[in-house]
Amino acid sequence: MKIIRFFILLLLLILIQAIASNFLPIPFNLLNPLILIFIIEVYLHGQAKIGAFLIFCFILDLFSLNIFGVNLLAFFFTWLIMMWLMNNYLSNYHFYTVFLSSIIASFVFRFVYIIIILLINFFVGNNILINSQSFLNLIWEGLITAISSVIVYLIFFRLLKAINPSYIFSRK
Repeated sequence: MKIIRFFILLLLLILIQAIASNFLPIPFNLLNPLILIFIIEVYLHGQAKIGAFLIFCFILDLFSLNIFGVNLLAFFFTWLIMMWLMNNYLSNYHFYTVFLSSIIASFVFRFVYIIIILLINFFVGNNILINSQSFLNLIWEGLITAISSVIVYLIFFRLLKAINPSYIFSRK
């Protein structure tokens, strides 16, 4: 049952990624659903399992025009940095920490992504262009991901607080 739920969530992640990048209008298509779901997963369950996200990054790399493994490495280092930050410094469950952690996660993800691309350019000689538009997209991505993660966080916690299932399970 857990494997079926895992694959359904994986397909849902892929569908959200495709909808976000292909069908949303210009500033909103920079939404990073991977970071959004990672942040919500951490704040809902206290931690995020790296395996599911790495499988998603692997599939994302298969269908990406970038060099294979760049998203995977960038998210792995983002996961390491963000889990350390969230466990040590951003450990309270307020909407402003969700906002701050999503901005930091988006910037760390894109920063590591750009560093990996620059290293590939240096060692392999590919001419992947990183210009000012890339940094403008980085800012838009961070803001849109942070705002949407706060909205999703508030909706989830308002619903979980309003629909408290603890009394249902205590009636058995």
